[in-house]
Amino acid sequence: MVRWFFDSLPYFEAKPGYEIKFTVTRAFNDGLLHCWKVLEVAAPTTLKIRWEYAGYPGHSIVSWQLSPTAAGTLLTLTHHGTNQLPRSMFAFTREKIAEGWRFYIQERLANFLQ
Repeated sequence: MVRWFFDSLPYFEAKPGYEIKFTVTRAFNDGLLHCWKVLEVAAPTTLKIRWEYAGYPGHSIVSWQLSPTAAGTLLTLTHHGTNQLPRSMFAFTREKIAEGWRFYIQERLANFLQ
């Protein structure tokens, strides 16, 4: 994840209880401090984290699930609980969250895998 997800993620350890805080400076994140806590790991197929933003109420749960397919590997990403985040901030709107995931999956991850 350090190599493809966030440039500002200095280190990541996929083990339950691991916590990290980092700032993302992409336009759609406005320099927010991201706070992650790893909730579940079933290597090499499953990772689930609790995702919060320092100074803002609410949190969400993000999980990545890898499954084998005839063509290779299927990534299933689920992001629950975003409705707990303050909608008054543009970065927390459904549209901006979806835009961020499209960027990280369709561009960053796709480029990393080439």
